[in-house]
Amino acid sequence: MAISAMHRLASAMRVLPLLVLTLAVIACAAASGAAVKAAVTVSLAVPGSTLTAGSTQSFNVTVQSDDGLTVPTGTVNLRIRTANETVHEQTYHLARATGAGSTATARIVLPSTAGSFGVDAVYNGDEAHRTGFAHGSGTLLYASSLSVTSSRTPSRAGEDVELTFTVTSQNPSATPTGHVRVRSTTVDRLLPLSNGTAKLPLEGLTRGRHDFNADYWPDTLHLRSGTIFRQEVEKAALSATQATDAAAHGQPDTRRGRSLFLGGPIAEGRSSDDVSPFGAHADGRTTTRLIAATSLVGSWSSPASTFMPRREIAAAPARASVLFGSLSASMGP
Repeated sequence: MAISAMHRLASAMRVLPLLVLTLAVIACAAASGAAVKAAVTVSLAVPGSTLTAGSTQSFNVTVQSDDGLTVPTGTVNLRIRTANETVHEQTYHLARATGAGSTATARIVLPSTAGSFGVDAVYNGDEAHRTGFAHGSGTLLYASSLSVTSSRTPSRAGEDVELTFTVTSQNPSATPTGHVRVRSTTVDRLLPLSNGTAKLPLEGLTRGRHDFNADYWPDTLHLRSGTIFRQEVEKAALSATQATDAAAHGQPDTRRGRSLFLGGPIAEGRSSDDVSPFGAHADGRTTTRLIAATSLVGSWSSPASTFMPRREIAAAPARASVLFGSLSASMGP
């Protein structure tokens, strides 16, 4: 039993130095004022999951202390990668925000090539806080532009019109594919693009304004775009037959300053107190009424035309018939 007690005493003596060393380390740490660093939560705000290639965007990084008591200080490294290649890397200083948090805002010009991208935000820590990390991602696409042209604008009622829709890309070497949706009160069509264009024939449009909404439904490389277009349709032009009928029914004619030439007419002279159908005064004493003509060239704009003989005639007795070799009519407005 004496031997066993001695063994136990020897084992205790071997453990005692290790215990003394541990207590000494703890005492030194307490004496130096060292403390355990607080953990942090790092948040990264990406402007959107889909962004325009080559655009300038703001990325916000927030570092929050998990103990809720101390405010993180120091710097954040922000790195942007595309296809496993770093295209932007910069260090930003944190600024104190409300509560136990700090923020940093980065204004960054994104790569000009379409594709996916990743963003890493690394907090480097300070005397009271541990390091932290956050990650974000998104897709870069080319901007697009949609325009519309008409084969005839304004057009006439009943005429056929063709609209051409053209989509261009932010990248001059990229040709947009996909579809263009066209809508109006009477149309709803989805048109496939060919070499960046699509055509829509319109038959027999009615008079008035026709408004169209066009939207580009893009491919995997482009963003959406849209536009509106108005097709003006005027009243249909009168045919030759319709114009003749309109004149016969007394509708106004816009032609002005016309001359009428008669060959071999027969005219009847009357005294000035006898009003003729045309009411045209050949001179101060005699009026002239057209009876017949062997030929007629020209037209006039209204019945109120003043007929003047080319040669002066003397007053004729009542209902005396006079044969003129020629007669011209100068038309009034």
